[in-house]
Amino acid sequence: SASSWFKAGHVSTRPIEVIPSPIVVGSRFDLRLAGPRGGWQPTGSTNARELKLLLDPEGSVTGNDCFTRSQDVRAITGHYCFSATDCKTPSASSEEGLVWENVKVHFAGMYAVCYCDLHCDRAE
Repeated sequence: SASSWFKAGHVSTRPIEVIPSPIVVGSRFDLRLAGPRGGWQPTGSTNARELKLLLDPEGSVTGNDCFTRSQDVRAITGHYCFSATDCKTPSASSEEGLVWENVKVHFAGMYAVCYCDLHCDRAE
């Protein structure tokens, strides 16, 4: 459900850092969500630990948008989604955060980093 998703930077319980910053358009990089003692799920099955990048030129993407919208396959490569709530699992994970390797952003602009740790496909 939308309550399981959040837009990085809009979480008030613990700070989460998106690394690298800034992201360079057209270059491959390892995307890391870092938050020491963030309560990350170190392992998970399908529809757990989901991440997607949504174009967000107005800075208005909501948790509901994160739940319902699909990642644009033209804008992001190296990190893919099978559906709006089922995306490539992290390449590495620990209690310090998660890493997705070889991501590439093709268009400049603002993006919402949407992440869900558990029960990401539930529409309740």
